Amino acid sequence: MPGGITANSVKALAFSLGADLVGIAPVERFEEAPIMISPKGHLPSAKSVIVVAVHHPDASIELGGEPSPHDVGPYNIQGAMNTKLDFISFRIARYLEEGGYDALPIPVTNVWRYRPYKDISTSFTADLSQRHAAVAAGLGELGWSGLLLTPEFGPRQRITSVITSAPLEPDPMYQGPPLCDRCGRCIEGCHECADALSKEVSVNVVKIGERVFEYAGINKWRCSWSEHFGLDVDLPIPEVVTEEVILSARAEHGVRGGVMGYCLRFCMPPHLRVEDPGYTRVWRRKRPFVQGEGASMRDLTERVKALSVEKGADLVGIASEEMLDKHGIPPKRYLPDGKSAIVVGMEYPSGYDENPSGLGYIKGVINTKLSFISLDISSYLERHGYSALPMSGMPDDRAAAAAGLAEGGEDRRLFTTIVTSAPLFATERKGVLPLRRRVPLTSERVKEIARELGADLVGIASTDRFEEIRGLKRPQEILTGCRSVIVIGVHYPDASIERATEPPAEAVGPYAYTQYETTWQLDYLALELMRYLDSHGHSCFTARNLFGDSTTVITPRGEMPDAAADRFAAVAAGLG
Repeated sequence: MPGGITANSVKALAFSLGADLVGIAPVERFEEAPIMISPKGHLPSAKSVIVVAVHHPDASIELGGEPSPHDVGPYNIQGAMNTKLDFISFRIARYLEEGGYDALPIPVTNVWRYRPYKDISTSFTADLSQRHAAVAAGLGELGWSGLLLTPEFGPRQRITSVITSAPLEPDPMYQGPPLCDRCGRCIEGCHECADALSKEVSVNVVKIGERVFEYAGINKWRCSWSEHFGLDVDLPIPEVVTEEVILSARAEHGVRGGVMGYCLRFCMPPHLRVEDPGYTRVWRRKRPFVQGEGASMRDLTERVKALSVEKGADLVGIASEEMLDKHGIPPKRYLPDGKSAIVVGMEYPSGYDENPSGLGYIKGVINTKLSFISLDISSYLERHGYSALPMSGMPDDRAAAAAGLAEGGEDRRLFTTIVTSAPLFATERKGVLPLRRRVPLTSERVKEIARELGADLVGIASTDRFEEIRGLKRPQEILTGCRSVIVIGVHYPDASIERATEPPAEAVGPYAYTQYETTWQLDYLALELMRYLDSHGHSCFTARNLFGDSTTVITPRGEMPDAAADRFAAVAAGLG
């Protein structure tokens, strides 16, 4: 195959970026799908669909959503999971394009047709059903709730897809024991939400490949009462829920907030069920690895620290249960079987000390990066049989102090904490960052680093090139002593532009996704490049629309700069 791209190389890339499951489906398994929401409807050259999953940390499901579905608690990690999946699918799409294939990444969530459209008779219809694609890719089956169930995690994963012209070797569809035994726990759980699995229910029948699945056909407007539109689950919900009913209820009652989906929370395939009423009122997931077998605790401790650094952390510390107790944050308050806490930290570049206007932006980027690392660590610990809980509510600053990381310079450090049942060895030394040593850098070396990080375009301009551009901020106004402006660019996957609004799919979702994801990719690249420059003693600063030469646009992920942002800087840097 061109570029040496194979199913194994695609999977290796996905796993290296933090995927927990990866499957590949041939487009022939989608022949029964309506053409407007099928792979070939989006990309006529399609031959394969790659499906990637990231696992919910079990404790986020087992402990979240109490006492009310509105009290999502650690289930908030799902937002980071969605962002991570968008990151992974974009990188896979670019990898396929660089190898000579068409590739169209599909947004992980929130980009739907709310109303029926032409041949699409359903509401809340995604451009491509991720759960059906996952079944086609061999990851699992559909449960009665309509959720994807996998033999590894049950319903506890989020998924996304990439459609490609690459003829990748497909995975067989799941043929193991049934993953849904119609126990009815999802229905019981939904009684506490909008009762979408009990009222206004039909039966959906779908054929995927050579298999036929039946699951609940729910009224998505009812299901979205709280989950999407934030209405109070304790309000009386009419027997028939429509768009008009939703809008009227919001006008009358306002918004309480979103909820944790109890259909997901109460579900678990038979072979994974563990009853533990002292821990949670829902099933815990049985893990295949038995604690104490395999890696020693010292080895596990060192590997967790190494993984943190490998994924981009500047600092990592571990606090024992004793130290956490002394700091007034006993781990069992946050995780019933908690025995230690891993604290991971990053430091924002020194240029923000001088110009704090971009602090909110750069802290947001770093916190996203830290959330990715926390998911990787949690997944690693669970594979070794231990509980792990990011976003537990444990105060990060106090956990950092307990782990010896909050001594000197902590005002520029951001932390995230993972509470775990693993009795990891506490770190004995205070966290020390490498000294900043000024090292001369060449333009070619900086460009080389930027490309290694994933930039498609890199250019460098001297500050004097900005003197004649009217109405533009001067680099020296942004960073005192600025001598150079580095401009990096990320290429949109071609198919997201070429296929936008084109029949038969007539979809804009993949383009909308690419619009916000390229911005995020630039955020991540800029952060890593600045960390490199900062570590070599060079002050640096960036922000979206750095020179103030564009407006903003609305995307499914909020306001972002339009495509004209920093265009003058790009020209000055020789990019066009």
